[in-house]
Amino acid sequence: MGAPEWAKAEGDFASADRLYREGTDIFRGMRNPGFALRFESELAHMLRQEGRIEDARPLYRRVIREWQDLGRRAAVANIVENFAFMARVEGQTERASRLLGAAEAIRDEINMDMTPWEREEYEREVTALRETLPAGTLAAEWAVGRAMTLDEAVDFAIQATPRPAE
Repeated sequence: MGAPEWAKAEGDFASADRLYREGTDIFRGMRNPGFALRFESELAHMLRQEGRIEDARPLYRRVIREWQDLGRRAAVANIVENFAFMARVEGQTERASRLLGAAEAIRDEINMDMTPWEREEYEREVTALRETLPAGTLAAEWAVGRAMTLDEAVDFAIQATPRPAE
């Protein structure tokens, strides 16, 4: 576990934020896009988990394209899942279902499962969807997502969505 992960684990989100950003800058300066993207992705995850979705979303929009350009489909699937998690929190449950279907199809295509910590959050999110959506709607939206190509899934993930009525 690196310094930003330690800070995050200790609840020192301000330090973790600073360290993720510094790491991103260092690795971009070294022309190491993979490590830079890892730091940016982790920063976006932390922001999302803190409820700072509007701060996380632009990072996710940028890094998903960069992961795609590098051919890192497992990372793309993970970011699509994170877009789904944000959609669910924002009350866009059908969109979340479609995104999770798309991510599942990407992972199936490359035969790449989630890490244990990704799986834990994923299971919580799917359970929450099952509690809020009729089973038929969940299955139908999931199937639409599974039918998407990688490019379609990325485009759908990053497209602007209307804010739910408050």
